[in-house]
Amino acid sequence: MMKRSIAIKIFSIALSLLLLMVVVAAVSIHSARGMRNEMREIADCYTPLTQHIARVNILTLEQGIFRERLLDLVEARSVERDAIDQQRGLYEEKSAAAGRETQEAVVILEACAAGTADPVEIARLQPMVATIAKEQKDLLDLSARILELLDQGESQAAAELRALLSKERDEFQTSVDGLRSRLQAFDLDSMREAEEREGRIVWLSIVITIGAAVSGLLFASLATGGLVRPIRRLLDGTKAIENGDLSLELPVTTGDEIGLLTQSFNHMIGQLRLKERIKDTFGKYIDPRIVERLLQADAGMAQAEKRVMTVFFSDIAGFTGISEGMTAQGIVNLINQYFAMMTQPVAQNGGIIDKFIGDAIMAFWGPPFVVAEDHARLACQTALEEFPKLEEYQRMMPELTGLRKGLPQVNIRIGIATGEVVVGNIGSEKTKSYTVMGDTVNLASRLEGVNKQYGTRLLVSEETFQMAGETFEMREIDSILVVGKSDPVRIYELLGRRGEVPAARLEMRQQYEEGLAAYRRRDWDQALAAFERSLQLQPEDAPSKIFLERVRHLRENPPAADWDGVWQLTRK
Repeated sequence: MMKRSIAIKIFSIALSLLLLMVVVAAVSIHSARGMRNEMREIADCYTPLTQHIARVNILTLEQGIFRERLLDLVEARSVERDAIDQQRGLYEEKSAAAGRETQEAVVILEACAAGTADPVEIARLQPMVATIAKEQKDLLDLSARILELLDQGESQAAAELRALLSKERDEFQTSVDGLRSRLQAFDLDSMREAEEREGRIVWLSIVITIGAAVSGLLFASLATGGLVRPIRRLLDGTKAIENGDLSLELPVTTGDEIGLLTQSFNHMIGQLRLKERIKDTFGKYIDPRIVERLLQADAGMAQAEKRVMTVFFSDIAGFTGISEGMTAQGIVNLINQYFAMMTQPVAQNGGIIDKFIGDAIMAFWGPPFVVAEDHARLACQTALEEFPKLEEYQRMMPELTGLRKGLPQVNIRIGIATGEVVVGNIGSEKTKSYTVMGDTVNLASRLEGVNKQYGTRLLVSEETFQMAGETFEMREIDSILVVGKSDPVRIYELLGRRGEVPAARLEMRQQYEEGLAAYRRRDWDQALAAFERSLQLQPEDAPSKIFLERVRHLRENPPAADWDGVWQLTRK
């Protein structure tokens, strides 16, 4: 059966090519025949007609010359009769010759009209030739009348008719020129049309030949495709799986071993799709990189371990007030859009979203997900990118809340801390979570809250400053003792990337840090002056205002002798 099918396909290819060759030959013969007919019309009709009209023109001009000489001789009367008769003979000879040529043109036109010539063109030419014949006869009659008047001695009447003769001669010449121009134009059009037809024949032959070649290749491809197509589909499917495409399902077109192999292949793809669906589902709750490592049963992921990482906390300032009066669905829509936008910088900078705590986001950076030297820098970069996203989110608030007036102003606070954490699968035998825990996590959470007390939006720990300070501009805010810790920590405000912070803000930072140094030396007057200069540069700077009030209070109420400048926080 297969041999028979292939034989039919091969025979079809040969038959199709033969038919196409016949079509090419038929089209070429038909077109050549049309061109031959057109050239025959030109050779048998229009070319002889052009020649006769050209001779009519020449003979008429010669006739006119002899006629003028004859009229002058007759009018002179002193010329011998033999000279007049000789001139008359020449005139009549040219007149007869011109008349014969005109008659030949009439005969040719009648023959063309009876043949295969273009009837439209013949219909245009016949009146023009008839006009020439009539005008030619009128010239002969008028010339004879002038000769008669001259023989009778009526010179005055003959002179008047000679003027009319000149006018009719010009009209005759105009008619002849018009007919010749028409014939020349027709000849040119015929030649141009013949060239165009020849070009069409060539292009048609090329197109049909190409079509024959393409058809032959197509049929050949169909003949061989039935043999190799199933195997090629399996090969392509394997490559698609290597590239991560699990959406395909191969058709089973045969009942042989290749068909059984195709069925097994489809079953394998189904199992891979199921595994990928599990990954995608868990990826909405756990970072896909963690899911991937868990599915690979990485021993390093199974055990918790201590590592230096950077932890990130962000929270919406006053979210409770913003959500008051909103429906549950409205709150969900609002917070979902917020999370969707604010987690983008985290993902783009290689961070791991650990969890959402109410309206807060917790994330972390560190090995094996990012290079050990980069996690503090990436966390700071993410924090800076959060604020443009926040502005975009604020512009979307009318659409999200349905309000056009009285829109709440959304703001966020961010805390970042770098240090040693415990990272890994933490939980019970039945329920585990891949997360980080330890003092660094608590410190990052506390720093997010400390922003509220200092009027800042983005605070980082001293370890973060030490790892990322070369890339960013930061300002030391204070040395504090957070709730739950016995050791003080220096905290820093992240101002921006180096080279992107305005000079005025950097000058304010210098004055602020001079005030902070004087504050720690208990030089209250110099501290007050420095913080006042800082406020002159940035009147809205909240930390400068806080320290200004704090220094004034300490100047009036000096601290104990063992005071070290550390400020103890009393609330989280």
